[in-house]
Amino acid sequence: MRGLSLNEPWASMVINGIKTIETRTSKTKYRGPILICVSKKPPAALAGMAAAIVELTACRQMTLADEGAAGGVKSEPGRYAWILSTVTKIKPFPIKGKLGLFFLTESEIEQAGMTVQEVDKYIPRRIS
Repeated sequence: MRGLSLNEPWASMVINGIKTIETRTSKTKYRGPILICVSKKPPAALAGMAAAIVELTACRQMTLADEGAAGGVKSEPGRYAWILSTVTKIKPFPIKGKLGLFFLTESEIEQAGMTVQEVDKYIPRRIS
């Protein structure tokens, strides 16, 4: 599984389905489930916790029209819109986040007190 650490207030906006576009200066070819992790700084209720799984469905150049869905982040050259859907809130568990889109190992999931199977049940499934 892959994870993405977000600062507040952006993390809560994604977790609550308000922010459906995450903006980045890099693009990604990855599509699929992402565990949303809340950064430890600034301190917040869910800081240092994984709290939701979203589906990354597309990645493209950001446009002016994306600013609302991106939580007010301004469009600028070189900015990419990561399109998020299917937010699934999970029971928060502690996790050490990392920069960028990162892989969670089985041992990281187990250190958080969960099994891969428990996390897997939250992954949105595509219907072909």
